[in-house]
Amino acid sequence: MKKFFLVVAIMVAFSANNASAQFWKNALNRVVEDVVDNVTSSDDNGVLGNVLGSLLGQAVTLSEETLQGTWEYEGVACVLESENALADIGGTVVTSTVEEKLDGYLSKVGVAPGTCSFTFLQNDSCVFTVAGRGISGKYTLNAEEKKINFHFVYDRMTIRTHVAYNVTSMNIIFDADKLLNLIKNVTSGISNGAAGIGEMASGQQTTLGASTAGISSTLSTVGALLNNYDGMMLGMKLKKQ
Repeated sequence: MKKFFLVVAIMVAFSANNASAQFWKNALNRVVEDVVDNVTSSDDNGVLGNVLGSLLGQAVTLSEETLQGTWEYEGVACVLESENALADIGGTVVTSTVEEKLDGYLSKVGVAPGTCSFTFLQNDSCVFTVAGRGISGKYTLNAEEKKINFHFVYDRMTIRTHVAYNVTSMNIIFDADKLLNLIKNVTSGISNGAAGIGEMASGQQTTLGASTAGISSTLSTVGALLNNYDGMMLGMKLKKQ
């Protein structure tokens, strides 16, 4: 019942005019706080499942051996940095809507199931693949802290991420701008038919037909959408091949 009232509050808040916007925001915050107080962090289907600390707390420790191999992209995962962000944004209702929109946008640049993956190799090297071409780099796993640091473009691009592993699946959680920058670097090389600024994986063919301008425009749209939600991080849902 409380989740129902949360949905109603969000719908009304989004449709309110400027004069009453602050009133509805305050009301929404009170409703969300009430819901949070009554959901435990162990509830996989509860609103706290979208909060980073809860997501990592439920995750299994990931080993180097388990990580190695190819992980296929399954979709976007929007994760909130804290319970404060949960109260401000509105939890699963908003994040689910944003995920759906982002899935649509990112598929236009080749980030879609069947065309995007991460491959982790034994020598601490990795390849991020989009639409049949990839950018190579290095990675460092901190299993205890559930983090992976990526180093691309000969260490000129460092991306620090959180990783939530649950045996059959894995979420890699990025600061949104870092992931979008990585995607832009790979797809720019693809659209130009060249390696671009990164070292591209050899022996692979591209299926991405978008222009450089189209890719940049799409990723800018994604960035603008995420800028509307302070405290939201961008994750990638992955499943081992």
